[in-house]
Amino acid sequence: MISLISFQDASVWLNREDRSRVSVGTNFWINKVADLNKPAHPAFKDIKNNLQRLPMTDPLEYPEALMILAKRFMEQDWHLEAIDYLNDASNLYRTAKQEHRQATALWMLSIAERKANNDSRAHAHASQARKLFDGLRKYRVERRYQNSVAHSLADEVADNQTRITWYLDKLHLMSLELTSMPEEPYYEWLNQFSGSAFSAVSLQLAADVQDAIHREDYRSVEHLLDELLQSTRQTSPAEEEANAIAFSALIHYEFNHLYQATDLLQDAIAQYTFGSHPKAVMRWMLGMMSYGLTKDNREASVSCQKAIEEMEALARQADQNNQQPKKEWYQVRVGWMKEVLIKLMDQRKNSATTAVVVR
Repeated sequence: MISLISFQDASVWLNREDRSRVSVGTNFWINKVADLNKPAHPAFKDIKNNLQRLPMTDPLEYPEALMILAKRFMEQDWHLEAIDYLNDASNLYRTAKQEHRQATALWMLSIAERKANNDSRAHAHASQARKLFDGLRKYRVERRYQNSVAHSLADEVADNQTRITWYLDKLHLMSLELTSMPEEPYYEWLNQFSGSAFSAVSLQLAADVQDAIHREDYRSVEHLLDELLQSTRQTSPAEEEANAIAFSALIHYEFNHLYQATDLLQDAIAQYTFGSHPKAVMRWMLGMMSYGLTKDNREASVSCQKAIEEMEALARQADQNNQQPKKEWYQVRVGWMKEVLIKLMDQRKNSATTAVVVR
């Protein structure tokens, strides 16, 4: 995948809409405890409790303090500790209906989770963050319309437009990063124009797999995946079986079984109807999974190019059928896909250049 937003970049977003809520006293205390050498330090486990005992009159001060500490932890590669603090902060911001701050915490959380190799949760939180930012963008667009109707002051109109532009910029970067994650086509694109091909039984089995992963019951994960594949193979339409194989591929990918994941996904793609939406989506998923597995990335690039061509064909088909929202959906994704592919190729070239210089 590509990384366009660093943890440091995202941390700056927190107070974009408002001032910092952390007092001088709390900041002084944070600087003192941040000098602890490692999470095993006896005082480390008491940081949260001690932080809660500080005199805070602003309900937004505590979650912001957690965010600052999480940033310090990330600088030390203490990813699990950062995840713990960012989870708490995002939940507190949600309760306080602070959507901008909640989205910021969720995006930072997704970065920490990727560092900790928890790709599924990282994608889920990144996707949630993008949706929150998009909702805030829409709110600002509505404010722009209201300002025009009410003939508001020029400064207010300009400030609102600046905020819209800011959200659009961040949403574009977030969308590109999400497009480069194999989870995005499976969870967000596959069922865009139809319901899930999974039966109620298959949906429950897939949910049980995720629950077993969360409990770190990996023996049950393997058993449940086998049960899902077996049940869809015996009684289901071809598309449900293909979806089950693709789901299994994604789980293997998240366990870093990369070659097994790509082999499974190729089997799934072979079962989808030629020129269909699922086939194009799964081709992109395969490209993102397999990028970096070989030195030249030829197979990954071919899969990505085919996905782009098939989505362009689906956009033309939607246009011919006068399905404009569907056409626009494809065109937006094709734009992201092309941009991601260029960035991946540049990233690979830069890595190769760096390797030559090191030698």
